[in-house]
Amino acid sequence: MYNHGSSPALSHCTFEDNSAGLGGGMHNTESSAPTLTECTFAGNSASYGGGLSDYYSSPVLTGCTFSGNSASWGGGIYNNYYSSPDLAGCTFVGNSTSYDGAGMYN
Repeated sequence: MYNHGSSPALSHCTFEDNSAGLGGGMHNTESSAPTLTECTFAGNSASYGGGLSDYYSSPVLTGCTFSGNSASWGGGIYNNYYSSPDLAGCTFVGNSTSYDGAGMYN
């Protein structure tokens, strides 16, 4: 899912076995602020942010799970360029990276 300057609200959704250069499951850019509740990111891959990547964005994640995602940087989540995610009750398990931030890179 690609969000450009948008703020969708998603709940009980699954992003699984996807791949991309940025954000295998989701990429947020240009002041996007999606709200995700009890969503799962599993088995996704990317160069940056296997599960999710943020550029100039501030997503709100509650009760989300990041499992088995892989990336060069930020296996679960990759945050860059003034991104400020707000996470509560999220689980990161079994994510991997070639370099830094298996769970999350900030």
